Amino acid sequence: VVVIVSIMVLAWIGLSMRLFQIQILDGSKYREQGSKQAQAQIPIPAVRGNIYDRNNKPLTRNIIKYSFATYPNKIGNPKTLANSMSDYFGRSPDYYSQKLTKNTTFTYLERNMNRDDCQEFLEELPAGLIVERDSHRFYPNGNIGAQLIGYTDPDNHGLTGLEQKFDQYLTGTAGWVVRQLSGKGTALPNNRFPTKTPLDGSNIQLTIDLDYQVVLHEELRRRIDETSAISAMGILMNPQTGAILAMAAIPDFDANYPAKFPMETHKNRVLTDQFEPGSTFKFVAAAAALKYDLVNLHEEFFCENGQYTFAGEVVNDHEDYGLLTFPQIIENSSNVG
Repeated sequence: VVVIVSIMVLAWIGLSMRLFQIQILDGSKYREQGSKQAQAQIPIPAVRGNIYDRNNKPLTRNIIKYSFATYPNKIGNPKTLANSMSDYFGRSPDYYSQKLTKNTTFTYLERNMNRDDCQEFLEELPAGLIVERDSHRFYPNGNIGAQLIGYTDPDNHGLTGLEQKFDQYLTGTAGWVVRQLSGKGTALPNNRFPTKTPLDGSNIQLTIDLDYQVVLHEELRRRIDETSAISAMGILMNPQTGAILAMAAIPDFDANYPAKFPMETHKNRVLTDQFEPGSTFKFVAAAAALKYDLVNLHEEFFCENGQYTFAGEVVNDHEDYGLLTFPQIIENSSNVG
């Protein structure tokens, strides 16, 4: 009897010490673990700001896209899931099988799908799949202004053009909401937990005029067809303010499907390529001459009938010009004048 009582007392003392350690000494650690298991901070994405032309016509829009993900280590039959995805979306079963075996914790199987492309799949969703509904970039004008505007990656971050240049302003700041979790890990509706409202991205308005942009694209395309040229580029500016009204280079690409076009067409060659200014620089020399009263608008110059030798080099005109006034020299782009 004494032995049994002694054993019970020692067991009680040991249990008491263990409870003291769990509740007092290690209490904060276990409370933190319990809180993590019972609660989850779920991000609330911010809506990306849009880009508009000078007349407030949208050059970008945000539309809803659907992504399908899963936790591979919780899938009972990965092969069945891979076959189901393959039957609907058309990729090979091996494509999905590799994703399920490569990332065992979490992986996306399909991303950024239009609702029309996955409507029936959503109605009969295979077990174990997670559906994410996100805002995604759409370019309503396709190839019009694509090189200038640029495009975003699957996570809605700017990759090229103005989308990349002003990404920090367009992106905004994501918010979050704390949700209580059930024993199975699913979020429960409970509004008593803290939230942080997302800060949507800022909109940007350009000096670009969409109507002029369309006209410039059409004219560049027409001239390529007429001359069998490899490429063409152009820019329209307001001479009074310097505001850029249109900017384009052909061949171009559709910003909604950039991967379908060669990378060379993604470049905004108006900005990236270097060319000699040629006759366009005559305006600079003419403006300087007028500013410092070296010539006047009524002064005439003899243009040597279209050919003049200077410093051993022959300067030619495209016409055999004789006497021309200063404005006529600019109007006719006379090299000799």
